[in-house]
Amino acid sequence: MMKIDFFGKTDIGRVRKTNEDYFLNKKLNDNEHLFIVADGMGGHQAGEVASRLGTDTFVKEYQKMRTRGKPVEESMIKALKKANASILKRAISDPQKRGMGTTFTGCVIHNQKATIIHVGDSRIYLIRGNEIRKITTDHTFVEKMLKEGKISEEEARDHPQKNILYMSLGARDTYIPEIITNLEIQDGDIITLCSDGLNNMVSDEEIKEYALAYDPEKSVKELIRLANENGGMDNVTVQIIHTGETSKHRTGPIRRVENRHRLMVISLTAVVFAIGLISIWLFRSPRQESGKIDITRPSFMPRAALATETASQSAISLEKFPTTALQDLEVSARDIIDFSAGRLVFRQDSRLILYSIQSGRTSSWNIDPSETWIPSSAGRKTANPDGPSVFFLKRIPTHRTQYNVYEASTNQRVFSIQSDNELNSIDFESRTIKFVGLSPPLQPICISSRVFVFCDPTHHYVIENPMHREGELKPYRIETVSDIGRSFFDLREAYSPLQMLSYDQSGKSIKLYDIPSEKLLGVRKIIFNITEDPLGIESLSNLDIGMYFTFGRISIRENNSFSQCDYSYDGSRIMIDAIWIDMFSSRRIVRDSEQRLFLFDVAP
Repeated sequence: MMKIDFFGKTDIGRVRKTNEDYFLNKKLNDNEHLFIVADGMGGHQAGEVASRLGTDTFVKEYQKMRTRGKPVEESMIKALKKANASILKRAISDPQKRGMGTTFTGCVIHNQKATIIHVGDSRIYLIRGNEIRKITTDHTFVEKMLKEGKISEEEARDHPQKNILYMSLGARDTYIPEIITNLEIQDGDIITLCSDGLNNMVSDEEIKEYALAYDPEKSVKELIRLANENGGMDNVTVQIIHTGETSKHRTGPIRRVENRHRLMVISLTAVVFAIGLISIWLFRSPRQESGKIDITRPSFMPRAALATETASQSAISLEKFPTTALQDLEVSARDIIDFSAGRLVFRQDSRLILYSIQSGRTSSWNIDPSETWIPSSAGRKTANPDGPSVFFLKRIPTHRTQYNVYEASTNQRVFSIQSDNELNSIDFESRTIKFVGLSPPLQPICISSRVFVFCDPTHHYVIENPMHREGELKPYRIETVSDIGRSFFDLREAYSPLQMLSYDQSGKSIKLYDIPSEKLLGVRKIIFNITEDPLGIESLSNLDIGMYFTFGRISIRENNSFSQCDYSYDGSRIMIDAIWIDMFSSRRIVRDSEQRLFLFDVAP
């Protein structure tokens, strides 16, 4: 029976606010050990939920299968399937966790053989003698291009999309894990499992040197320290396993590693001194206009999991929103709930504030919890710089579900919506529309002279001619648009007939509807897996679609090629945490983690 020594540790790093990595090492019996590293992804702490849930589910199912006498490989495959299903189920039950996923790299050492199951870009290395070899394949767009000979190793090393996954656990029902079986473990081998927070900051050669130089615990701690010294751009998780006698691992002198870093410090000191001299010389020399500096994407770029090979990259130039406007309003960027028809909408408890970007004018309304603001283009007048009329959706306390749409300035009811147990019907005199099965809460999408669009927890609804007192109301439900909790919505009046665009995270598809015919014009299957939730989606034209992420916009063209634009302000790239898309104008507003607001225009 081979002796096995191991140690694992995870660290938040220097940049991240939370740790979405998770790891596990467990001695199942005297002859079987299990090791796992998972790197989660997704907003609202979804990443750490996915990595922990996937790991815990895998371990529970694996042990159950092994107790029943199933082979290691079969047990790992079925356990991973169960883990994938558990993440998907949690995402469905909690809208804030939609789109969450995780990498998953598991290794079982049994009878001096290793069995590996792997999805994503966490890694397993095997160090044998004085050589290190990466055992797993990174499921990334760049690794795919490298294997197909489309880029060189040098290009892959610093490629801006090197962390973009095309496969992860929990992102969808179907996936193809990498499975490695019957890997013979020799006396003296070292196995290293790590998340990309290590290998993006530390070279493979350094991983080998530190693993050879120390026992597992010190090797792990030193590698995490080195990753953080080099920037710590991501969470760092490392597990190191020594097989056989400890003395067999001391093939690389500790002194060599320490001396090398001492030389590095001396070299860096010399470089800093030289830069200082050059800076003094430049300061005393006549000023010259500097050239343009290319800002490359850092290694901690969030994953968008693109799986296509036609991409280009540019930048969206942002304009700073004046902070004095917010100060005068006594509101903050955290209070924004909408951006519609050129107006920013803020909510503070029972107070709603509308700020017109064009005129700088404000209006405010006192509202109660039963009232919801409706994005509007109705009542727009060219001479009115403050924008269209203000509308609210108000729930009425009755024995059946009922909501009124009313115009705020006149407090006049425009029409009512009710639930019914038997029939869909319209009372034209009272302007009341009844839908069978309508259930609260109702969420308004937008109102215009042509349509009012809203949804309940399961469907979208459309009411034509909502403003026309003499016109006939035409209500209908779009049956095929369901799972509202994981859908985005965009509607443009510029198109004729009116079109509705719905993005479904669970189905990885975009559906385009013709209103009022209810005709499904087409379904655009997404050509890449999304492992980070989009912050928004919109039509860039009749056929081009824009999806906004924290790192930039991905534009999907008619031919399913795509282009990527980062956000840029004052020559530097920024990351955002929210976007507000005005369906009635070409202006967009984004917010970064420092609560700064920026604007940009989208060509109509």
